[in-house]
Amino acid sequence: ETRRRLRLERAVARVRAGAYAEAIPELDGLLEELTGHERFEALDARFHASFWAADAEGAHHFGELARGLAHELGEEELRTLALSFLLGAANMDGQLEAAREYGREALRLWRPQTRLYELATTHEWLSLNEYWNGAYEAAEESSRQAYELGDKVQSIGPVVNGGAQLALSLSGLGRH
Repeated sequence: ETRRRLRLERAVARVRAGAYAEAIPELDGLLEELTGHERFEALDARFHASFWAADAEGAHHFGELARGLAHELGEEELRTLALSFLLGAANMDGQLEAAREYGREALRLWRPQTRLYELATTHEWLSLNEYWNGAYEAAEESSRQAYELGDKVQSIGPVVNGGAQLALSLSGLGRH
């Protein structure tokens, strides 16, 4: 069990470092062995590996598996994370209305002051979706949240992308 936990931690670290080619086979093997919260952790990492490798089909697949597991476990916090995964996956392949619904539902369910790193990313992805949909005021709000939360938790993606999307949103509103 300790060995399996170490393999999972190594695979998650590889995803965080952007070493997707090394992480994916390890995660796929672990997913056959893991259950419960450890399985969700592996699905989280596997979703992100698919997302950043531009594998929309994989992102959808692992996002859906995470949502199903969150439901099985009866944990609203995990369901919220899975919805944010599905926001990212649906954005990837242009399912903008579905993505918006996933994102808004995730934010509606999000418990205050929890998982701020993931919350920053959810705002980042939702702000992009709102911008693409022409909802510039909503995009402004989400991009500002992404930027501020990203700064607070020192997450580069939400800071850089949130800032850029904020500028785009303000331009869309004629406030550039």
